[in-house]
Amino acid sequence: MKQYFILPIFLFTIALIFYSCSSSPIIKEVFPVKTKATVFEKANEFEIDFKSYNLAFKIPAGSKIDTILIDTAAKSISIDFNRSFSNIPFRDSNVTLMYKTVKNIFGPAFSDYKYSIRTISD
Repeated sequence: MKQYFILPIFLFTIALIFYSCSSSPIIKEVFPVKTKATVFEKANEFEIDFKSYNLAFKIPAGSKIDTILIDTAAKSISIDFNRSFSNIPFRDSNVTLMYKTVKNIFGPAFSDYKYSIRTISD
């Protein structure tokens, strides 16, 4: 009689173990994977690179970013610098390099944005 009682309990326990193992996911996401940086994070990255002089173009002494205006609806980014930035000779090659550098920092995710780089007089 004991054998008939132990066997169903044993089979039920085994079935319960297998059922609970198969219903729970094997791989759990511990940290959510972030795939794309926001346009604001990219603007912050540009500002850090600018302050550390880590850009492909020369930055004159005393140059500062005045404002970075981001319009996500119009898909435009305007970067305004102070007057010291205007000491760069704005030739076609320099301007092309500036825009290329900025577009590279923002990356292909923001390639459809319109960029504007300006220097402001006091």
